[in-house]
Amino acid sequence: GHADGQQHQGGGWSVHVWATWVKRLPSEEEGFLKDRENSAALLSPVQREKLSQCFAHLLDSDRDDIVTRQDFENLSERLRHFADWSDNSSEYHILREVEHNFVATFLDGPEDAADALGLGGLASGLASGLVPDDSIVVCPTGERERVCSLEQWLSRWGTILDQAKTFNELPVWLQYFPRVMFQVINKSGSGVVSRDELSAFYSSVLGLGAQRVGEVLDGAYKAMTANGDHPLCFPAYRWCYANFLLGRHRNGPGQYLFGPGEPADLRSCPFPVDYSALNTAPEELEQYSPDRKSNRRSVVV
Repeated sequence: GHADGQQHQGGGWSVHVWATWVKRLPSEEEGFLKDRENSAALLSPVQREKLSQCFAHLLDSDRDDIVTRQDFENLSERLRHFADWSDNSSEYHILREVEHNFVATFLDGPEDAADALGLGGLASGLASGLVPDDSIVVCPTGERERVCSLEQWLSRWGTILDQAKTFNELPVWLQYFPRVMFQVINKSGSGVVSRDELSAFYSSVLGLGAQRVGEVLDGAYKAMTANGDHPLCFPAYRWCYANFLLGRHRNGPGQYLFGPGEPADLRSCPFPVDYSALNTAPEELEQYSPDRKSNRRSVVV
């Protein structure tokens, strides 16, 4: 800093003016624009885990840590076969359109990726970071093919979710995706996903073993139906999907959408829900008092 002092005649005081240089740290957005491949850093650890689950269970069936166009096509065929749709059904055509946009976003050139994300007016330098040159590999046949590694997958999602803070701000094709998945799982067409239908999806589409499905199914279905209080209809499933993509912490049912994640630690949950209080007789409820220490970890409002 620099001090500038002035002694006033006839008075016994002086004025000091201090100037200080303050270096402002770069904002999150500036760092993001500098290096698009660091977009994965915009995801929380829980988001990274959920999206890694989706990568492994839905796409990377051969567990080679990369996905290709063929992996996306295989997923569409697996979903079509599970739902028993014909090649000419409207549901299958919508599924293929969603697949096309997944490929455009995660595998194709920057112009296609920007279009799929609704970023047609984005500067070319920004768009080019979506699909880097190192995503092209040479196949054993000698042909060049674009692939997407797990880190690139997470980086693309970081780009998408950084620009969408609510479900309605997602690209249109991503808003259609939960409708497609709901129709796939709800094979009966009843409009409500049953426990057995979720079990069949876990085992047949996600490839979970019978023992693993048995371990997680009850907890997953309870979470997705609010302990059985609400049917797993499409609006509820769409809310689970929004929580899967946008939820940054391990609270909410979205973590079960594409397979079970790590068990949640109640102590790390920002706002735990005390379900036991809902089933307790009024005279047995612990009354809140600011002057008395309580063992309760939540408040019923």
